[in-house]
Amino acid sequence: PAPLSWAYALVSSRCFALSGGDTFGFVPFLDMCQHSAAPSANFTSDERGIVLRTLRPVAAGEEVTISYGGDYSSRRTFEQYGFVLSEGCAADATLLEEAVAAAA
Repeated sequence: PAPLSWAYALVSSRCFALSGGDTFGFVPFLDMCQHSAAPSANFTSDERGIVLRTLRPVAAGEEVTISYGGDYSSRRTFEQYGFVLSEGCAADATLLEEAVAAAA
């Protein structure tokens, strides 16, 4: 990719929306959390900082996961985070239905 596109992807894939979504920031400890549709934790932010809280008991050695957002298509997930969910997502089904309808 072009240097600017690469730099944008590098930054945007590591940023988190904070304070209601109008501010973005690098949060190294959140960057270590993987995505899950059924996450073990969630984070909140306010003017004081960022808090990561578990949603259920987490065993020692178990990975702490958060949801990166559930309404992205696989294309958007790949563009934003560099991976796609192996099981796909509802947005993919909608895109496929639209493509099939357009081809008919």
